[in-house]
Amino acid sequence: MDTKRIFLAAFLIVGVWFFWQSFVVPQPSSPYSSPVLPTTTPLNPPKGFVPTYEEITTTIENNVFRAVLTNKNGGSFVEYELLGHLGTYDVGSKKPWGGIGFNSTNPTGLLYKRGDGFNEEHLNCNPCIESLNEKIAHVEVVEERDDASGVGSVVYLLLSENDTLGTHKITYSLGDDYAVNHQYKINDASPEYTVTWRNGIRPAERYYWLDDQYSYAMYANKNGDSDYLTGNKNTQPLLSSGDLDWVGVRNLFFVAALVPSGESKTTGSRLSPVQAPSIGDRGRQDLYKYEGFENTWVNKDENSYGRPDFPSAYDVSLDFVSSDRGIEFDSFVAPLDYSLIKGSNIKNLDWIMTLGGSILKPISKLIINTINFLQNQLPFLGMGAILILFAFLVRLISGPLTKMSLRSTQKMQEVQPTIKKIQEKYKSDPKVMQMKIMQTYKEHNVNPLSGCLVMFLQWPIMIPPFIVFRSVVDFRGESFLWIKDLSEPDYLVSLPFHIPLLGTGEGWTGIGILPILMGVTLFLTMKKTMANMEGQNKVMLYGMNGMFIVLFNGFPAALNLYYVVYNLLNYLQQRKKDGGDGSLFSKVTTFYKNRRK
Repeated sequence: MDTKRIFLAAFLIVGVWFFWQSFVVPQPSSPYSSPVLPTTTPLNPPKGFVPTYEEITTTIENNVFRAVLTNKNGGSFVEYELLGHLGTYDVGSKKPWGGIGFNSTNPTGLLYKRGDGFNEEHLNCNPCIESLNEKIAHVEVVEERDDASGVGSVVYLLLSENDTLGTHKITYSLGDDYAVNHQYKINDASPEYTVTWRNGIRPAERYYWLDDQYSYAMYANKNGDSDYLTGNKNTQPLLSSGDLDWVGVRNLFFVAALVPSGESKTTGSRLSPVQAPSIGDRGRQDLYKYEGFENTWVNKDENSYGRPDFPSAYDVSLDFVSSDRGIEFDSFVAPLDYSLIKGSNIKNLDWIMTLGGSILKPISKLIINTINFLQNQLPFLGMGAILILFAFLVRLISGPLTKMSLRSTQKMQEVQPTIKKIQEKYKSDPKVMQMKIMQTYKEHNVNPLSGCLVMFLQWPIMIPPFIVFRSVVDFRGESFLWIKDLSEPDYLVSLPFHIPLLGTGEGWTGIGILPILMGVTLFLTMKKTMANMEGQNKVMLYGMNGMFIVLFNGFPAALNLYYVVYNLLNYLQQRKKDGGDGSLFSKVTTFYKNRRK
């Protein structure tokens, strides 16, 4: 096998390993015993409290969200929906395959609610100051709405048995702003208050692995430090110190963040996973507080959602320094739209988005901005057509690199007969054989590594779409041809049994058309490379091609559609390079020439 084939094989093997380890390998199943989580040191989750006074609910709404507030715990969101986004877990909407309770037509609810398995003490704290909750005996509510100024507000008067504890004022825009401002003015002299957002953000995607892979909590400090907490099994809380820009939680497409505002200062944060008994540590009695949460999401009865695993959930807290002005912060619940996140003016909030590492992030941002530009300039096109157009643009950029690769491949093929003769003639003397081979390369002006170099130069073009197109909210709910939702796999065939690797984990197997088409187009582009390969090497590449079909079967249709079009254009360029016999380009050219005659 020559050097280029070795590099090609290594390239594909590393690619398969990267995809497999990063996106296919499942989380450890329960029960699980981990040395990271000792039984002698419980996590001590924040203490819950159930108010007994009368509940008053208030609905607020603007052009982008609708939310319901309760006066419990001094004023907290209990429902939160972003307008225009559909799909939510619902026990009354179970499908015959998998038994998952999900309704794709109802508005997307982003807060855990009654019926999701949490005890009452773990609700009504989005956000709240838990140290005040037990002191509150009654809460009065005053709602105001000024259409002239475009501002609405809800003021909660917090009363104890004998005195006024303070106020919690919630202010929101009546326009297109996702941020909601919170101002607490508290009458006691506590030096510090902790603001908590309970349970994170509710899962919103039908196929559980799409949400679970992207669910985590994160903080960002003003000094540039940041860290995140992912997975709620055998995971310790994550603490930070110093003044913070924000703390937040996310799932695949949505984010909820607490952002200090005004003159308020913070001294630290805490990100705590909500853990259930099945993590395996039976000595942890505090875990049983969440037993109902786990059962509600994984059981198959009529009051449960039937997921293969319970979702990630996190309590996030900010420690505020108390002052005469009180404490002030914004809650920000929004879709993970890059232009929206950047336009929010929340410093470094885009760090919570999936954009790749420092090298790939600028390219990912360029891809998102290009997609947004095409949407704005061509509003009559759907997202499927925008993806196809984007693939054409990428091919225009990568075309010269592909041409260089094809030219290198062609030169290598031309010298292969000579190389084989040298290998046969000098097989008993490897040093002479290698010298003769290198001499042949030099005489024919062939660089055996040039094709590999060109191939690696295309990685910055190929990898960022893989990152971006799996998490862009613009594709959510968008249909194209037979594809119902570009953000989900395009399963057209449902088999009532589980096939390893292909199965959904719900007892059935979905077969998508786009992964197969991607495999076919990938095979066509690899066919020229495989022309002069020996049997064993061909089998390996065929196997790699089949593995890619399996891997991509569970990926969003948007990603697979992009690669199908990209590979097809790559193949057509190869055909044109070979002389155009039978290619689409040649047929079109011949057709117009004949019409002119």
